[in-house]
Amino acid sequence: MLFNHTPTAVSHSFDDENLTATTGLVPIMGLAQKAGLPDLADDRLTVSTTGADKGANPAPKLATLVAGMAAGADSIDDMNILRHGGMQHL
Repeated sequence: MLFNHTPTAVSHSFDDENLTATTGLVPIMGLAQKAGLPDLADDRLTVSTTGADKGANPAPKLATLVAGMAAGADSIDDMNILRHGGMQHL
């Protein structure tokens, strides 16, 4: 998740039936990006013991794990909270 612009303001509308409870992840992940998480992950992480495609792009995978933990995921099974339709109800 990369932010390529600087928003002057952020507003939310609660009339969308596809709204999720994890909307607050936008500012959290923006802060993680500004703090240098993607660059740090690219510089420090390597995954070389898996299949050909599983070790690629560690920075977005780490960002997904950070977002999942911020959304309340306690285990890898809880990462479904980030998927569309991952919550039973709001």
